Amino acid sequence: MRQTTRCLRMDAAVQNILIVEDDPFLCEDLAMLLEERLGLEVVTSPTVAAALNRYGPQTAFAFLDVNVLDGTSMPVAEALSRSNIPFAFISGGTRSDIPDTWRHVPFFRKPISSHSMVEMICERTNIGAA
Repeated sequence: MRQTTRCLRMDAAVQNILIVEDDPFLCEDLAMLLEERLGLEVVTSPTVAAALNRYGPQTAFAFLDVNVLDGTSMPVAEALSRSNIPFAFISGGTRSDIPDTWRHVPFFRKPISSHSMVEMICERTNIGAA
């Protein structure tokens, strides 16, 4: 039996989840799963430059691939942190790929399950588990 976690939106201002990931197939799969399970829009970006233009006050949570097309996602981590938007890293690498400054941030090694992603969003945001 497949275990599922659904979250309920607790704040109408929360509109989306940001995924910064340069693998288009993985990104599309994750976006579809999260949209289905959370009922929230998922905004995707394959680059740091695009991600910096796509997050905002409507962003509830972000998943950042450590290495994307135009470098590392650390500038996005800095921007999200300044905006008090919670995030987690996802990577095919290891936690040691992340600078010490960000070692306290949750880290998921690919492949990551949608269940783990939904649980993380529910735990770190004002979105409650149903």
